[in-house]
Amino acid sequence: MEQVTNNLTEASLPVNPPPPVRDRIFGVAIVCLWLLLWEIIARPVRFASPPSEFLTLLFQSLLFGGEMRAHFWATLQRFVIGMLLGAVPGILVGRAISRSESRGHRWGPLMTALGLIPVFGLLPPFVIWFGIGELNKSIVASWAMFFPAFFSTSTALRSQSYRQNNRDRESSRARLRDSPCAFVALKQSSIVGMLAVLGAELWAAKVGIGVVVAAAGTKFDVPKFHVAMAAATLIMYLSWLALSVAEARANRRCLQKLRDLEADTRKDALDGLR
Repeated sequence: MEQVTNNLTEASLPVNPPPPVRDRIFGVAIVCLWLLLWEIIARPVRFASPPSEFLTLLFQSLLFGGEMRAHFWATLQRFVIGMLLGAVPGILVGRAISRSESRGHRWGPLMTALGLIPVFGLLPPFVIWFGIGELNKSIVASWAMFFPAFFSTSTALRSQSYRQNNRDRESSRARLRDSPCAFVALKQSSIVGMLAVLGAELWAAKVGIGVVVAAAGTKFDVPKFHVAMAAATLIMYLSWLALSVAEARANRRCLQKLRDLEADTRKDALDGLR
């Protein structure tokens, strides 16, 4: 009976308690302090823009003037396409390869070799092969997001702790525990994906945040440059916020399913002892 209880405990999904309110307040205070210092330091500097200035310009250009609206939505669209066509398949391939040692030995070297190719080094051949239209940006973003998602998922699922706690990888508990790894992979790939999207827009595009960055750089328009970077940061923040909310809901559902499985296993164990 004690062995059964230990197995059930090991199979449980770890539950992280919510952080105390004071920790949340401290985190927000650190961000506010950083923005305040930036505001104070940037005002007397010539080629610098305080946050109050470029954040005001950002929301005015998005909500009222519309100058940044087309660029914002173009970059957001390319980012989402890269997430769907790159990060999601990367997670699925990483899960498939990590569940078999033979698959890892067969396909691991090829995936590693392809993943080590700098994505910006592929921009010239991608332009030649796929043109300068939306297909080019979508392929660049998908390529950039695929490999971080693949490596993050496969590494997490093949780690030593995962092997120790999940002897049967095809069990229901093992599959439920895979879901948190997917959200970590999506968050990591989103960082590289945004860099790739901006780089592709800098290389060949007529609309997008990268185009605004290039135009502001050539004219030394520091406020406009900060507006463009703030717009890219806003996309990243919204994506991470959406992923965090989805991750919290998925963890709650997985925890409830694991509890149901544990209850059924405990009931079957007790019936067997009787």
